[in-house]
Amino acid sequence: MRWQDLVDISIDEFNKMNKSELKAATQILASAGNKRIKRMQEAGKVSASAEYVLKRGKFSTADKTFQQLKNEFMRAKHFMESKTGSLAAMTKLERRSISALEKAGVTGVNTSNYGEFWRAYEELKRADPSVANAGMKYLVLQDISDKQREGMDFNEIVSEVRGDLDDIYEQSQGWVNAFEDDNPWEGDYEDFEEDW
Repeated sequence: MRWQDLVDISIDEFNKMNKSELKAATQILASAGNKRIKRMQEAGKVSASAEYVLKRGKFSTADKTFQQLKNEFMRAKHFMESKTGSLAAMTKLERRSISALEKAGVTGVNTSNYGEFWRAYEELKRADPSVANAGMKYLVLQDISDKQREGMDFNEIVSEVRGDLDDIYEQSQGWVNAFEDDNPWEGDYEDFEEDW
């Protein structure tokens, strides 16, 4: 049986499997899933779904009870079906995401810096959830991209953008330069009152 057949298996067929059938089916899915993850790692493009799998360990059938085999089968099946469960799907998603970023005005992101770009954003979002607010998000993303183009490493990018967050917040609120020389409300208000 092929892994493609196993991801389409019905609930009835799944529930009718005995332990040896389930172990054989799970080994097929586990092998295919582990190969996909290995290709992603070799390409330096590990998707979020692959990272999630790796947190719990690679797929395996060794020393598993019947229930554990069922769980492992479903875990591998879900990974194989995920939108980012293959290198090709990951690359396609990257291209679409880069295109969407460009349409939103975020420039400088490409397939070579894409992974680190989003990793920096996620790290900033963990530290300060306001980074994800609609007004700030794309300004933060552009700042990350700018720092990448300046040649900063991951830690420098995160540190520098954290330092820029107050300015980014003000910019997102429309308060930039409110009290600088070009402030229309600065100076003598009598001239303004006479025009009324």
